[in-house]
Amino acid sequence: MNELQVVAKTIVEANLDPYLQYWDVDNRKVNPNSWKLVKSKNRMRVYSERQWRRQQENSLADTDLQSMLCVGTTPGTLDDVMLGVMSPTLEVTRTKASYLDDLSGAAVLSTVKEPTSEDPFKSVTVKWMELDVRRRSMGFVKNRDYVYVEATGIGYLPSGERLGYHVMHSVDIPQAHDLAGRVRAKLSVCSFFRQRRDDSVSVYVMAMMDAMSDKVRRLVVPCFIKTLLSTLKYAYCGEMKKLSQALNDRTPRAKSPFVDYLVRTQAATMAKGENVASPLRRIILPPGDINELEVVANAILEANLERYQHFTDVDNSKINSHQWKYIKSKDQIKVYAERRQKRRRSAFQSTPINDANLELQSMLCVGSTPGTLDDVMLGILSPTLEATRTKTSFVDDRSGSALLSVAKAPTAEESFQSVVVNWMELDVRRRSMGIVKNRDYIYVEATGMKLMLNGARLGYRLMHSVDFPQAHLLEGRVRAKLSVCCFFRQETESSVSVYMMGMMDPMSDGVRRMIVPCFVKRMLSPLKYAHYGEMKKLTQALGERYAELKTLKTRDADHNCTACRKHLGRLGKLVGHHSTCKLCFRYVCNSCRVEKEMSFVTLDLKMTQRKVTFCPSCVSEATVEAPPELLDVEPRRQAVNYQRNNSVGSSVSSGWGTLLDNDPQQITL
Repeated sequence: MNELQVVAKTIVEANLDPYLQYWDVDNRKVNPNSWKLVKSKNRMRVYSERQWRRQQENSLADTDLQSMLCVGTTPGTLDDVMLGVMSPTLEVTRTKASYLDDLSGAAVLSTVKEPTSEDPFKSVTVKWMELDVRRRSMGFVKNRDYVYVEATGIGYLPSGERLGYHVMHSVDIPQAHDLAGRVRAKLSVCSFFRQRRDDSVSVYVMAMMDAMSDKVRRLVVPCFIKTLLSTLKYAYCGEMKKLSQALNDRTPRAKSPFVDYLVRTQAATMAKGENVASPLRRIILPPGDINELEVVANAILEANLERYQHFTDVDNSKINSHQWKYIKSKDQIKVYAERRQKRRRSAFQSTPINDANLELQSMLCVGSTPGTLDDVMLGILSPTLEATRTKTSFVDDRSGSALLSVAKAPTAEESFQSVVVNWMELDVRRRSMGIVKNRDYIYVEATGMKLMLNGARLGYRLMHSVDFPQAHLLEGRVRAKLSVCCFFRQETESSVSVYMMGMMDPMSDGVRRMIVPCFVKRMLSPLKYAHYGEMKKLTQALGERYAELKTLKTRDADHNCTACRKHLGRLGKLVGHHSTCKLCFRYVCNSCRVEKEMSFVTLDLKMTQRKVTFCPSCVSEATVEAPPELLDVEPRRQAVNYQRNNSVGSSVSSGWGTLLDNDPQQITL
């Protein structure tokens, strides 16, 4: 067993006898001759050990040790209390502190034992915390900080009754050096929790702090008492954890710690109010449907690859003006509509032409976009709902979208390979003053990279309508069909060629005048794919850097701009958080700072954008790196059974503290 685990177990066993004495013999009554009541709140009371008792029972070396006792009850259940107590990670620790308001600083230094599904409340960690007494003392007394082992769990008494425990005991870690402006202090706290009634839990906390002068004690003890009384909120904190977990289960969340941090702390600003909840339920695909979707995607891809190669090799990337009518351009991308007299001979269809689709609307988009092929493909890839809606906020190419199912997820070996089923909506109702209903689409989306015969890499993306019985028609929308195939190829070191063929289903001329402009806007979105790919890299870098440095939360000691070395005066110090690179935490002046508008999904399912500050070197370093490692995006299983017969249709087929004097009462840990 790890030495820290042995220390924690020793503390629990050493304090178990006094606890059982209090519970069974003293009948949960505190001896007023030994303990002085110092504070009470609700049904919790905090006592300080009387001085004569300390002098009588402690050795001469530690006559000034400050012992505290906290007893009472807190509403809730033992499971909720223990869930609120447990905080094995920094994020959970700081979230817990925000509910309890018991610490001014905290960090997880090491995790010795993590909770498991079999033992969800058992954890052993090494932590750092700080008690803020400097403001209370007007700066005359330094803050106290502690490095300690924390252990939580539920044991069983000989009677079979469950007993929750929480240990905090100071340890010496050479790597945890003393911090400037703080006094490294010691503590030993052991808490026991026991279900008393259906709706209340009894609390017993024995705590000890190291020696200190009377003046310091008058400042530190109130802070410590506040920490002891925070047990009243443990059950509440546990309930909030459950709610947070339910929100996470309901909403796919970004896995970046920095994103979670921004969502919690800054999401109230710049909210667009765009709801990201899906109007359709997730679809579970059986293996047969997955195979059929991949066959559909491959058929569309092969049918259009020949046309693309003819355009590049035979037509020399030139547009036939007799067949295609220019309608719009933006930067270096042009959009064309197929002339009506040519639609009968369109080679885009993979099925024979018949009279039913004479009025199919075909569109062609060609040109180039700045960036690299990897950035473009990274910007395209969106195998999760979070990624889909975040991309939408950057690209602004549709009014609604949702991920319905994942047939094939990206892997480390094939970073850009994915097959998903999506829903999207084109908003034409506002444009038509409500005369024309919005169009929505259920389609398979496939992305990936192919190698050409000459060794050049060719990125692709296709979107092709499919029919799922589970994806029911939505009120106020017209379920339409589309087929879009895009190819991307590195043209120069700083630009990527774009070729996109798109087709929509038949519609009247009046509807076409409303739908086509929205579809054209959609086709021009590749101009922003590389930019969004860079934003993905920055988000990944933020998450990695924040996870690495958030425990220290350091800043550059000298207040100089990290880019130009210009000294930032007093005003710069006052607004330092606005002029700090969020990757390296160094100061950056207003002239050198780079602001990027990044998108996040808040807990209430709203899309939010916030400007994040970087220094030039960090932006350069983050955006030139290879695409970040992709997360596991396997779809979560749902307890919903769908009818899957013919479900896919397509237009193509140590020893400080209490010591043991006697054999301890046994408890099963």
